[in-house]
Amino acid sequence: MTEPRRIADLAQLTDKRLFEEIAAGLVLIHENAQRLCESVELLAQQEQFRAAEIIKNVALEEAAKYLILIDAARCPRKPEPKLFSDHLWKFTDHLPRGIYAKVCDWLPANFKELREGVARECEAYYLDGPTSANWMFRNDIIRAREEALYVDYVVDDDGTRRWVSPQAMEELSSRMFFSEHGVICVMHALHDVGFGAAEALAILAQHWRTWRFADDTRHAVLQDSIRQTLSALKESGMPPPKDGRAYSTLLERWPFPLHVLPMRRIETSKDKLREIQGGNSARY
Repeated sequence: MTEPRRIADLAQLTDKRLFEEIAAGLVLIHENAQRLCESVELLAQQEQFRAAEIIKNVALEEAAKYLILIDAARCPRKPEPKLFSDHLWKFTDHLPRGIYAKVCDWLPANFKELREGVARECEAYYLDGPTSANWMFRNDIIRAREEALYVDYVVDDDGTRRWVSPQAMEELSSRMFFSEHGVICVMHALHDVGFGAAEALAILAQHWRTWRFADDTRHAVLQDSIRQTLSALKESGMPPPKDGRAYSTLLERWPFPLHVLPMRRIETSKDKLREIQGGNSARY
């Protein structure tokens, strides 16, 4: 019998075996994501936008899994082994994968901006609108994923009951530019510079496990560390990337290590949000 979702077992491996297993997984994930991307483009050309949207979401989550494994290699295993094991569960959960798929399109000035953005994406419900509190919405990542897949009967914040269907996504999908998704670009760039090899992951871990950053660590400092990593890969004899944009893509879009962030759903109180709505409307 094969038992699925045993990614947590990686925490039991020595570094050598860990890098070998991660490298093997990265190769398979990259191949699968690439094939899914090709399918999306073909379906879009045929104007099969609903199917393209579904497969696009799967491709983005697969690419996110690539970055999650890269962060597993960057994550320190000592003196806090729980940090590493807690990070691994993100590989199997839709919300963290959705967050990883988003952050590569963000441009935070420092780690604090990134951390706060991730926290917002974890909220089960949130307020938004012209006054920032007009309407209550449920988690964007989970909602968008489900509405692309399923027909459902929903109740809006104002009590309106209605059906939602993936049909509504077709017009939006027809205008999508799939190749521009940051997580896809970063996945390709990481793979192109050599991270499908255990030796490259060992170099990655050697540099990043000792790297320290705080809320005020600016993006420019992150870029310096990325440059050092890329230089170390060159000096190790790794072949140069086939895509000349790989280095610039990583410098611009490869985010801070996210293994320090929990990414668990925050069960926001609807009653508390309604109180905020009431107080907000009283001021206008």
